[in-house]
Amino acid sequence: MYRELRSSDMRRFEGIQGLAAAVGDSSVEIRVDITAIKLALGGELRFGEFQFGLFEGNTSRGVGYNDTNGKIVISTFPLREGEYSFIIRELGIMDATPWVTDPREFPVEVSVFRGSDNLLRSVVRYPEGLPIFRNYSLNVDENGLIVFDCVEITEPGRYEFTIEEITDLLPPGWTAEESARFPVVIDVTDDGRGNLIPVISYPNGFPVFTNFYEPEGADVIIEAFKEVKNWNGPLPRFQFELERIYPDFDSDRVFLETNDSEGRVEFDIHFAETGTFRYLLREITPNGNGWITDSSVYEVTIEITDNGSGQLQFHITYDTFNGEPPVFSNDYELSPICIPLSAAKRGVGAELPEGKFEFGLFDEEGTQIRTAVNRNAQDLAKEYFFSNNINITPIPQILGCHCGHKYHGPHSHHMTNGRVGDNWHMQRHTAHKQVILNNERRNEQQRNVGFGGEHQWVGCHEGHKHSMHRHGRKCNCKQCRFNKFS
Repeated sequence: MYRELRSSDMRRFEGIQGLAAAVGDSSVEIRVDITAIKLALGGELRFGEFQFGLFEGNTSRGVGYNDTNGKIVISTFPLREGEYSFIIRELGIMDATPWVTDPREFPVEVSVFRGSDNLLRSVVRYPEGLPIFRNYSLNVDENGLIVFDCVEITEPGRYEFTIEEITDLLPPGWTAEESARFPVVIDVTDDGRGNLIPVISYPNGFPVFTNFYEPEGADVIIEAFKEVKNWNGPLPRFQFELERIYPDFDSDRVFLETNDSEGRVEFDIHFAETGTFRYLLREITPNGNGWITDSSVYEVTIEITDNGSGQLQFHITYDTFNGEPPVFSNDYELSPICIPLSAAKRGVGAELPEGKFEFGLFDEEGTQIRTAVNRNAQDLAKEYFFSNNINITPIPQILGCHCGHKYHGPHSHHMTNGRVGDNWHMQRHTAHKQVILNNERRNEQQRNVGFGGEHQWVGCHEGHKHSMHRHGRKCNCKQCRFNKFS
């Protein structure tokens, strides 16, 4: 029979060794067998794997080894009649198998006496019980050793057990093998000297349970925000790119998203493993349709860790001045339009002399902002469309319209006519027209064309004021020369 063994319920095993085998004259000396047990916890024993020694004080009195069932027998050196006190202890591992050896020492008492037949006999006593050495295997995963509390067996016989994992109590993130059950058989015999000797066997092999850990992944949302300037309508949709730069895997490297109506941008990424992941976040909408898009690029770092309870957790770091999600700002700008205003001159009673009548263009406040004279329509068209001196040159800045105002919406002009003398002189621009071709702020073109007397004059994009005369003195500023206006 067996029952659970309690530390306060240890029993002493004593046995009469009986008549020892005679060595030489049995009436003088005998050898005595000392028995111990080796239990391998977390692995299976091999024959002679561990060495044990019997000591009287510091003097060795015998050496023994375990068999495959864990039984240890140490035969003493020849003993004479008398009382002996020994210590049995483990000496070490005979090979490189990773075990934690048992550092304990067990006392053994031996009485050698002469029987009625005048032969020497012996009695072996184990004051702390039959020595059972425990060794713990290191050839298992860390925290992977399973040891049950002792079970006390009080009678010889066969005892069968089953070891299985209780899967209802698995920690989060872990799964177990299905139907993992291992039978264990213990055959207990009486050695005839008062000792129960166990032999442990595993019909299906030593029990090794395999568990699989797969934590629940982490869903991470990387955020950004979109704001616009000089725009009063519903927020347009702009496109953004999130590119992973570390680790540099071949797949799932680039993610694309657009902002919602509130300007929020979200990249939802699922992570199934721990590690450090770095991304670049940028807007990829090109400039155009009046928009100047934000060219900023921000780095985003995500740390994925395991909380040890079956759940991955994350920490996001944004490479911004305040560590918050980046804000991309887009500017909306209207392209200026230059409108040439015109009027017609009619002469009654005679043919109109060209260039002899002067007209003014006045703004809403009555200020004259432009001057023009009457011209021949064919000459104007020819000069405007066919003149080889007309050149369209890209410029880096936006100029005002021909009236000199920066474009700010509709505005009105007034024209008056007047007369100038035959010998006329113009300061500023006598008459000019501007043409601005614009698809975006950085791709603007302007063309200024003016006329003075017999020769035409082309104004510079800088808007310089140049005096010129009838004989056609041209602008000679540096920028005009560079642009081949003069």
